[in-house]
Amino acid sequence: MKLNKRLLTKYIINGSIFFLYVLGLDFVIKLFQINESSTVVTLLGIKIITHMTSSELPTAIGLTPKVFISYLTILSIWLIITNVRFKKNRL
Repeated sequence: MKLNKRLLTKYIINGSIFFLYVLGLDFVIKLFQINESSTVVTLLGIKIITHMTSSELPTAIGLTPKVFISYLTILSIWLIITNVRFKKNRL
């Protein structure tokens, strides 16, 4: 049985929200591990540039192309899993 357009849209939205949660968690974990001036790229591709001085801690945040690749990968896995679960529930 094929997924209808409305159900597929729901799965994509839920997968995107899941990705945002994972991306936020990845960012927060890496941000609190920084203890010196440096440039780091998180597992999912967020670039964090930190310059520590005695009076301030400026931090710049950017995205790398790895974020897009991570998004497509996680969304694909999410859609495969939800499609399998959908087919199991239909039987």
